[in-house]
Amino acid sequence: MSQVDERLMRLAAERAAGRPNHLAWVFSQYVSTQAISRAALAAELGCSEAVMPRLTLCLRPRSERFADDVAAIASKFAVEAPALARIVRHVDALAAMAAGGKTKGGMLMAARKRRTQEADEDDDLSV
Repeated sequence: MSQVDERLMRLAAERAAGRPNHLAWVFSQYVSTQAISRAALAAELGCSEAVMPRLTLCLRPRSERFADDVAAIASKFAVEAPALARIVRHVDALAAMAAGGKTKGGMLMAARKRRTQEADEDDDLSV
């Protein structure tokens, strides 16, 4: 790839970082929240930094075909599928929390144990 082509690829990747439907946006969010470098991200994915500009231009895996999309991307760019899936899911979870737990499909709620008044009283007695 020529220097001009590489520069254009990098510029396209930078532009894609502003679009949530691209892996560039996912990776940008991940790098900033984890306070890691792009080189560390490439190492986590098991690929070289040279692959990253093309990889970032991919659309993010669709929720309804997540496993298939992750496998296809991993195969095409020789990245580790489990790492890619974990990174995408991590960023999805952060985005859901930032949105107040609301997602397109409804609410994302954390499971928690409900305490009853009797349980509170039992705790007080055990001390």
